[in-house]
Amino acid sequence: MEQCLAMNTQLDEAKQDQQQRDSGCTKPSKPNRINITLPSPQRHRQLYGYYVSEKWLYEKARSFLDKLHPDLPETMARTNAHADPSYSFKKTFRIHSLSTSLAILPPGQVVPAACMDDDAVCVLYIFSDQPDSYHRRPTQEQVDELTRFMGREPQWWVDVMPPKFYT
Repeated sequence: MEQCLAMNTQLDEAKQDQQQRDSGCTKPSKPNRINITLPSPQRHRQLYGYYVSEKWLYEKARSFLDKLHPDLPETMARTNAHADPSYSFKKTFRIHSLSTSLAILPPGQVVPAACMDDDAVCVLYIFSDQPDSYHRRPTQEQVDELTRFMGREPQWWVDVMPPKFYT
């Protein structure tokens, strides 16, 4: 066990998780995060989530805001839903790493036209392959709840923006 702990301090969390699954080492105090293998590295960050239309996203964000903050004036709720639609999704599904971005449409992938913004896909993503986001990834139960709501499985997407854009 000491050997597992010493080894784990030298690796980043993504590698630790994979190695722990392979070796049988576990961290007893850590929440049961979704067990997922990261895709091969790309030049751009990768996002694990769902394609959505911006209209649907704003409508659902507004609906969630009405439940979360029933006393919020209509104009403020509408403005907040458009400014940060992921806020109400984060609060509703208790997934703090949720966010939105535009992603590259993979060859052969078909998504509804309403989910496209020029040549990019609007994505509500659960977490990315970046260490800060990956470390905050949710539990399998949280992903399952969101997946039931969305009506389809999440998938990996490649962000249209380079990592430098976010620093």
